Amino acid sequence: MEAPLITNLSSNNVAIRWTNHYQGDGPICGYGINIKKNDDKDRGDVESSDPWRSVGYVSVESGLLYDVGHLEANTTYQVVVSPINCISTRESPREPILQCTTKTVALPVVAVPRLLTLPQVKDVTTATIKIEWKGDYDGDGPICGFVVEIRPPASTSWTSVGFVSFDEDEDVFDYTIERLNSNTLYGISVIILHCSGREGERGFEFYQSTKGREPQTKPPSISTSTAPPCPAQKWRECPQNPPKDEYPWKMMFFIALIIIFLILVVIIGICCT
Repeated sequence: MEAPLITNLSSNNVAIRWTNHYQGDGPICGYGINIKKNDDKDRGDVESSDPWRSVGYVSVESGLLYDVGHLEANTTYQVVVSPINCISTRESPREPILQCTTKTVALPVVAVPRLLTLPQVKDVTTATIKIEWKGDYDGDGPICGFVVEIRPPASTSWTSVGFVSFDEDEDVFDYTIERLNSNTLYGISVIILHCSGREGERGFEFYQSTKGREPQTKPPSISTSTAPPCPAQKWRECPQNPPKDEYPWKMMFFIALIIIFLILVVIIGICCT
């Protein structure tokens, strides 16, 4: 029997065909398709070589064609088609052998996208920085979103702090960076995320400081005392807010003393006369 012929070859598939000519006793019921990697170990250690494995069966009534799939890219394989005897159900020896190498997977060349304009700062507080940018970009699409990164002070590496999804209906995107230190300068960058999972270039880098915290000072209290001003030398003895009933009580006490004194004077005068 002649070796099978290749009708199509890709990175993970090889299609073969063969003729119905064979040597030996018949009748035959079909053909077994066997395959193995050509690792060049057949000449040496047989146990460590890749074993033959059956990948399919084709009856004599069907077309003498078969697609061998699930192969590895850029790998050399040996393929053999063996007739199967209808009486003994045994396959003929695995020969002649077809040797083929699958194709290398060609990865598409993607021009990584990058923003065309520098993001703008819209609002700054002591702990947050809000930025805004346009969705226009240069490079290949499609894009799925934007990654916001910051570089803290005294650091040489960038840290991802947020993600914003891309929407074709939106022209402008924004993000608020939170949990920042006050009065601190941060590096900020927005990177485009390609839908293939690749990040674009960190094209624009800019810096922005958060606001500083104002000192907390207690304003002087305003006195609401109704007492007369205290002399400088006796300020410790001056009451600030005397009780409302303190002055009327003293006045009534003095009036009572005067009345008692007058009564005593009258009684003494009567007694003396």
